[in-house]
Amino acid sequence: MPPSLVAMTIFLLVVTSGPGQMSAWTGSERPTLTGDPPRRGEIWLADLDKLRPVVIMHRDFAGRALNAVLVAPLTTTLRDIPTAVRLGPADGIDRDCIASLDNLTLVARERFRRPMGRLGPDRMTELCRALAVALACE
Repeated sequence: MPPSLVAMTIFLLVVTSGPGQMSAWTGSERPTLTGDPPRRGEIWLADLDKLRPVVIMHRDFAGRALNAVLVAPLTTTLRDIPTAVRLGPADGIDRDCIASLDNLTLVARERFRRPMGRLGPDRMTELCRALAVALACE
């Protein structure tokens, strides 16, 4: 391989992988979404400010029809507030965290990397209650 091609390959690897992206949640691979779109209640690893787990909040039809999906990011900064729902190993997450309904965001479908689990109906009800509080709909 010519030296200029090697340099370009290294540059692309650095630019596309980004600094400090590895953690127990992220692993080292950054594949793109190729299969079915994320579904409501699933936990996915998504490329936000960094690779971060998110809970899919959109209804399933919207997730299939739109280019971006509404998600609640997960964070290990635990807060005991009505707009945060605590999750952990019982939910298929490897550590204690919260779903932050104050920080809902739209994520383009190509930013989803891999599924990590799925929340049950009771947990989704808790998320919906916290969302109502976050939107002042209660």
